Amino acid sequence: MGILSINSPENDARNMGAFREALQGLGHEGRNIDIDYRASSGDTKSLTGMAQELIRLKPQVILANSVTPTRVVNRIAPNLPIVCPAFSDSFVPSLATSFARPGGRVTGVATDVESLIGKLAELVFDVMPDLAEWKEEIPWMSLYSSAAVWASLALCVCYSLEGYLPRFLTGS
Repeated sequence: MGILSINSPENDARNMGAFREALQGLGHEGRNIDIDYRASSGDTKSLTGMAQELIRLKPQVILANSVTPTRVVNRIAPNLPIVCPAFSDSFVPSLATSFARPGGRVTGVATDVESLIGKLAELVFDVMPDLAEWKEEIPWMSLYSSAAVWASLALCVCYSLEGYLPRFLTGS
């Protein structure tokens, strides 16, 4: 098994340790599963070379920790199965047919589903009825902007994309 990560080995240490421990506990690692691990420490340009290294080792499957390494492996190894434990709605069309039936060689876990943002907005406004504005705080939230805008329109609340504010939600 090849594992390709966008993180640093230090950031992956806890998860990799737990993963290896679980495989050992099931009697797999070292017996019928060998793990070859590569981590780019955030350097997206090095992912292609690392993926090529892993592919030369002829793994039966690649575990790519997020969408970026999944796309790299998908591009250079068109017949290799890939597991991505961090899918999101916005990447499904390019990597899998759907969450329910991924088809092809790429599968994984939906860590965030766009329709969840609308439901979250409903819950927030149920709990905080005086809330007048919903503001974006962190960069990855831009992936969900369209869902947040539609949810805000349905709830008659202003959604602001201006800057990164100290709070995700602001009251009126």
